[in-house]
Amino acid sequence: MSDSEGDGDPRRAVKRSRRESLSRETHHSRSRSRSRSHSRDRHRRRSKNKDKEREKDRDREREKKRKREKERDRERRKSDKDERRSILTGKKIKLKVHKDARDHEMDANRQNLLQFLNSTFE
Repeated sequence: MSDSEGDGDPRRAVKRSRRESLSRETHHSRSRSRSRSHSRDRHRRRSKNKDKEREKDRDREREKKRKREKERDRERRKSDKDERRSILTGKKIKLKVHKDARDHEMDANRQNLLQFLNSTFE
């Protein structure tokens, strides 16, 4: 006997029809799941694009901030050029120290002490 479709065996026909209906169902569910996954993929792509746009916006804002800070620093440097700064600490170096009455008194006392110690040593 041959396995052609023209066989009159009813059992084979039932098996064949079951196979065909199963394949239709799985194909239909696959196409449905494909469309769902396709819409999910589209949603993911959209969200990824939005994320990329947000990152670009953040980067632009950061760049603007950096530029503003650089401009401020340049302006400060221009105004501070007449003042000297320490290389190690970066603090301003005071070229002139303004003394008040207390400072002058302390200097006089120091000078007196120095004269006294020098005279005792001789």
